[in-house]
Amino acid sequence: MSSEPVLSTELFVLMRKQKLVTKKSAWSQRLVTLNATNITINMGKKNEVLELLDLEVIVQPKIEKPTPKYFLKLSKYGKKPVFLEFTKEDEQNVWKEKILACVSEFKREFFLMEQEKKKNAEKNKPAKSGYLRKKGKKTLFRQKWRNRYFELIPNERKLYYYNDDQKKGSHLGFIDLKSNFVIKSHTFSNEPFGIIIDIGQREYYFAASSDRERESWIEIINKHSKEIKVAEIKKENETEKENENENQQEQQPQKEEEEKQKQEQQQKQEIKTEIKEEEQQQENENENQQQQKQQEQQQEIDNIENKKIKNENEIEQQNETNKDLKINNETNITLTQNLETINNNNNFENENKQTTTTTTTETQNIENNKIKTEKNNEIQKQEINQINSTQEQKENINEKEINSENNNDNENETIPEEKTKNVNNQNQTTETETENGNELVSNQSQTTEQTQNLANEVSITNNGNNNANDNNDKQNENENNNDNDSKQIENQSNEQNKDQSTQNNIQNENNKCTLDEENITIDDLLKQVEVEKQQFEEEKKKKLKIEAEITLVDQN
Repeated sequence: MSSEPVLSTELFVLMRKQKLVTKKSAWSQRLVTLNATNITINMGKKNEVLELLDLEVIVQPKIEKPTPKYFLKLSKYGKKPVFLEFTKEDEQNVWKEKILACVSEFKREFFLMEQEKKKNAEKNKPAKSGYLRKKGKKTLFRQKWRNRYFELIPNERKLYYYNDDQKKGSHLGFIDLKSNFVIKSHTFSNEPFGIIIDIGQREYYFAASSDRERESWIEIINKHSKEIKVAEIKKENETEKENENENQQEQQPQKEEEEKQKQEQQQKQEIKTEIKEEEQQQENENENQQQQKQQEQQQEIDNIENKKIKNENEIEQQNETNKDLKINNETNITLTQNLETINNNNNFENENKQTTTTTTTETQNIENNKIKTEKNNEIQKQEINQINSTQEQKENINEKEINSENNNDNENETIPEEKTKNVNNQNQTTETETENGNELVSNQSQTTEQTQNLANEVSITNNGNNNANDNNDKQNENENNNDNDSKQIENQSNEQNKDQSTQNNIQNENNKCTLDEENITIDDLLKQVEVEKQQFEEEKKKKLKIEAEITLVDQN
């Protein structure tokens, strides 16, 4: 029951009167407090206390003049009533309800207390009581047998003894039966119906008035001890069960917390696995994108390299065609020279055959002409050898330049201007070659003119021998036809050289354009690679930030 007051206010109180009196002098203002067990009225030095047990609360008729007033009567059997005055009906109702509630609660608790007292009285009721003779402690003289009044209380497991059944004052002593003890019957010299109780530390000696009384005491003590042991075992079992239940109840929140922690850990692990899977997917996507980009770049580079290789192959083919043309020109020149020499030799032989009647001077002139032609042939051969040597040197130089250009293209360190210079040098070499070819043609034309002059001189010497030369007119016509054919061949070769030079110039210009385009694409590719590197580094930084946040969440 709580000790705090339920209500506490100052009210006008009328006491020591059997009936309600309206005189003001009879009423006094006092502090009235309603507690859980009683009502106290502060009277100054002393307090008037009204117990709530069997307290009646009666509503009195109200008074409307001069002001409305409401009253409650508190009456109890054997005491004068107490009247309480209120100025408001609500206040009267509140006090009435609170007092009645406290009275009913007090009655209920009082009833429970009485039941508990009865139970305790039944528990403390002795299982057996009566007089027995008890042998005292050993002294210097002898032990005496004295009458004592004994009570066996079951709850306490003790055998109390008093002087008599009135139990005045406190008990003389008790025998503790909690520990293991042994009770048995024994016959003493003066007491035939004796009882011995051995508790281990000491033996107690008693004597009954009869054998039946002795057996009843022994039976009740043994039965009581067994019941107490069974009750103790039950209590122990109940306490164990209660402790187990308490432990289970205590462990339940722990288990719930552990389960919650496990669930949270599982959720965290699932979130981590999801994050890792997403990161792996992103990494795989990024890797695939990078691989695709790298493949595209490699394809572009391969295309550029293939273009370069095609251009190089075309240049090599052009060089080979130029070489073949040069060789054809040289062969044509040699053939024309050989034809001229053969014609000259044939002319000289015919002249020698036909001019058997010529003088020694003519023979000397012919010999001189032969010598001149041989010298001219030797000079032409020397010039041809020089031209061939110069052409071979130039070809070697061109091959070296082409090899250097290929090496520079593979290392990606060439400059477009140097490439254009090399192309211009190639064009210059081709132009010089064409000029050399023209010089050779001019030299060949000079040699042909010299041979024609020699032929004219021979014809002048042979004017006198017209009749002898009539037979050889057909041969001369054939020779002239051969000369015309050789000239046509030379003209065709010159035209072919011109066409090839123009084609070479066009191809060189195309090569310049392709080189410029290749340089532009390489620069663009380098820029794209740098941009992709920056994007990849940014993605790495983002991933590192996400991992740091995850580690912080795990630590928390």
